[in-house]
Amino acid sequence: MLAARALTALAVEDERLPQGRPGVCRARIQTGSKEDLLVAWMNEVIYWLFTKRFIPRHLSLGVNDEFHRIDVTARGRFYKILPMRLEIKSATYHGIHWRRRVGKVSVSVIVDV
Repeated sequence: MLAARALTALAVEDERLPQGRPGVCRARIQTGSKEDLLVAWMNEVIYWLFTKRFIPRHLSLGVNDEFHRIDVTARGRFYKILPMRLEIKSATYHGIHWRRRVGKVSVSVIVDV
């Protein structure tokens, strides 16, 4: 969920957003590893932002125990015009770094701009 917020904050000039139309986007992503899943999820969010002009605000996530599949329902807004601060081309595998803490996982990822 935080990955979607971070990408949106990086790419979109939030203070200049016009009124958008409420909507929902869904995704099911299945991969062979947690790294593949993370990169595929981030690239899905990039697709929503830059192709569909959709900003997710509330996410419902279901992840299997091995972190190889994710089901996402995102509620947010669609925009006719989305004021962009930065164009993000894709998430990459370069520099992925996982940190586990009690009850939490944090990850660092590099994106191509």
